[in-house]
Amino acid sequence: MARQTTITPDAALVRYLAQGPGRSLTRLHAELEREGHSIHVKTVQRWSHQHGWQTYAKAHDARQRESQDTTVVSRAVAMEGRHAELGRELQRMALMWAVKLQEEGHPLTPTEVARWAEAGVRIERLAVGAATSRTEVNVQVWSQVLVAIGALFDQVVTPALPQAKRDLVARELAEGLNGIRDTSLALPEPDDD
Repeated sequence: MARQTTITPDAALVRYLAQGPGRSLTRLHAELEREGHSIHVKTVQRWSHQHGWQTYAKAHDARQRESQDTTVVSRAVAMEGRHAELGRELQRMALMWAVKLQEEGHPLTPTEVARWAEAGVRIERLAVGAATSRTEVNVQVWSQVLVAIGALFDQVVTPALPQAKRDLVARELAEGLNGIRDTSLALPEPDDD
């Protein structure tokens, strides 16, 4: 006498997908048997093949990863917002303490107030993705200048030259601009005094 299954293919698929990326048909069968469902392992394998469970599983896992990625990004954005607000609050507190120093001799020293203000500015700039040092600002500005010069070169000079000459001039221009950038952004040599 043939075994009669007590679970539908759709219900078994839901259970299979719930196992996550490490899912297994054999494990699904064992779980169903433990719960009292009368089903043969070959039936589970047949359903998987006939109904394309592997395709469903890949799509399900991709949706789960996308959902997790979205959650991670939204949490990071919220965190950055909190950090930016913290930085602004530290700046407000430093300003308040500076005023109190003048008015009533608050216990913080001017140096401590400056540190609070500097920390607030740095935290806010980091949270919003802004440069936090002169070198970063210089690199950002030079990168924009180099792109603008390259675009201008392409518009004015390039169309009048044959392709081989354009490539040569473009390489020489890039090397020259990189040299200017490297020289301009070089840190000063320390004094040996």
